[in-house]
Amino acid sequence: MVDAVVSFVVERLGDFLIQEAEFLGGVKNKVMWLKDELGWMQCYIANAEEEQIDNPMIRKWLSDITEISYEIEDVLDKFILQEKPGSFISSLIKGKLFGTGKKIEEFQIRINDLSRRRELYGLRALDDKEGESNSTTLGKFKQLRRATSFTVDEKIIGFEDEANSLLAKLLDEEPRRSVISIYGMGGLGKTTLAKKLYHSQVVKMKFIRRAWVSVSQDYNTRDLLVRIIHSFGIKSKKTEELKDMPEEELERYLNGYLRGRLYLVVIDDVWQKEAWECLKRAFPDSNNGSRVIITTRIREVAERSNERTHAHKLRFLRLDESWQLFCEKTFGNSDINDADAELKALGIEMVQKCNGLPLAIVVLGGLLSTKSKLREWKLVFKSAQYFDGCDGRFPMDLYEGIGKLVCLKHLGFRKSGFSKLPSSILNLRRLQTLDVFSRVTDLFTIGRATEIELPEKVYKLQELRHLVGLFTGPLKIDSLTKLQSLKLVNSKSWSKINPEKLVNLRELSIYSTLCTEANVFCFDSVVKLLRLERLSVRLSSGDSFASLQPLSSCSNLIDLRLYGNLKKLPEDIDVVLPNLECLLLKNSCLTDDPMPLLGKLPSLMILCLDFNFYCGKKLMCSALSFPRLEIIKLSRDDQLEEWQVEEGAMPRLRGLSMPQNSRLRIPERLRSIPHPAESEFETGELDLLV
Repeated sequence: MVDAVVSFVVERLGDFLIQEAEFLGGVKNKVMWLKDELGWMQCYIANAEEEQIDNPMIRKWLSDITEISYEIEDVLDKFILQEKPGSFISSLIKGKLFGTGKKIEEFQIRINDLSRRRELYGLRALDDKEGESNSTTLGKFKQLRRATSFTVDEKIIGFEDEANSLLAKLLDEEPRRSVISIYGMGGLGKTTLAKKLYHSQVVKMKFIRRAWVSVSQDYNTRDLLVRIIHSFGIKSKKTEELKDMPEEELERYLNGYLRGRLYLVVIDDVWQKEAWECLKRAFPDSNNGSRVIITTRIREVAERSNERTHAHKLRFLRLDESWQLFCEKTFGNSDINDADAELKALGIEMVQKCNGLPLAIVVLGGLLSTKSKLREWKLVFKSAQYFDGCDGRFPMDLYEGIGKLVCLKHLGFRKSGFSKLPSSILNLRRLQTLDVFSRVTDLFTIGRATEIELPEKVYKLQELRHLVGLFTGPLKIDSLTKLQSLKLVNSKSWSKINPEKLVNLRELSIYSTLCTEANVFCFDSVVKLLRLERLSVRLSSGDSFASLQPLSSCSNLIDLRLYGNLKKLPEDIDVVLPNLECLLLKNSCLTDDPMPLLGKLPSLMILCLDFNFYCGKKLMCSALSFPRLEIIKLSRDDQLEEWQVEEGAMPRLRGLSMPQNSRLRIPERLRSIPHPAESEFETGELDLLV
């Protein structure tokens, strides 16, 4: 908890330095000192939280750091709120900047005092004093392993079997470095489960060298490497020079230290596949059973982290498990006294509203743990029902006051029932996600979804990273250089955007509405997005795609989904799309068998050929084609009669999805390929779009 608070404040200080640099004057150096000092304190905080939390002096030290961090954030908020058009100069005259500087000086004194206390109480990064595993340690480990049934020390309600299964994966005999990914929506308990594994006694016995690092959405690879080095407790003369080491040297330093050693590292809260890609080179595979645990909300991140990845999707709690967790958090035991039948009935009703989400249950339990009267519980229940009474409409008082939530980072207005965003949304200068899409059941109902008008000056939301919604009129987003995903933009609106300025855009989905004239969609504007990774384009009936050839400029493209008339694939498709991992084609109306060309794609792992993708009757996969393909899905197509697959084609195929009662003749060996699980193959048409 403390680590997360300090990490957030360090990030805020960094943003503050960048955005307010021209106004800070002499205060700038003080802010930089504050950021650096808190950043280095994080190295000790992680150790304090995980290894010495039972020490009352350390608890007090952590509490003081948390308090200072919150106070620093308050000062930043006040400064930013005072800096409004037309009022900033006057605020300087009134001495606001001077007051900020004085406040930072006070923080410097208090942080220096905390640093002295840290040394006094002996808090430090973990020493590497255990040395290599000697025969005695190995003997103890084997003894412990025989005695254990892979039970994690602390009870995890609802996840006991999953914890034991993952623990077995950690301790198995596989010598190669492998990745265990735990994924699922926020609040399911991914980090909690990872911590239980990390602190398990049997894990501590096997993995003497362990490290934990939290990534989050906005990360800096160099900072992560420094924190990992400190978390491992590496001590040498070079560790004193870490502040000045470039990223590549840090990577080599960590890799060199870990080479030949058995280690476990937990990389928590990964949002992007690139985060792991940037770090994994630092973790050598010495063929000694080292392990990496990744927690993420993103299925794709979990499943494609490594060729030897075990991806585990966390489920929601059942009602009985939810009730047990609620009682543990509320009363400290497993159930309510039978005498409190009315209280129990109300409690069960509230727990049901949590829909099996552990975080919601824990928050509810914590709230009710200080309330013992039925009247108090009813008040909590009534407040929880506030939004249920709105008949699906967005409460207008919240709509009007949304601009006052100046610290808001993520805002969703799905199914809100209005067609225009309030102008006060422009006050949300820290907003990173704006999602106003009324979800539809399939792409063909997009035309019936609610279109929303954005404020004209949306370009003021400079922190915006994710924009989702059917927006009317021109999108003045050219200056939003931090934008990473733009989903469900109308093709007409897209044609008026200058894509060259969207230097960080990684996900883009475009759709076209019905019109009287047939149009051809060209990829010329898309190819200017040099960091683009995922692209989806859905055309109206009668429209068609131009050549895919320009996409050769999008060297980072890994996911492509095209809905509409394509006619022909490029002969050198393997050169045009060398890194493509996932491809979906629907209504393509290809006149030639696509398999000979698609089979040349060197990185393709998932292929979905949907309705009316091909006008012919026969598919042919030659030997050595589709070298990396793992999953393929063919939709029902009454024209197709035969699918021939030569020996050596699709050597890695592990999942085949075909419609039941299909008359398509397929080779006998394909009949034994199992249907992929939904969690593995969710190529639903709206996956990328929304």
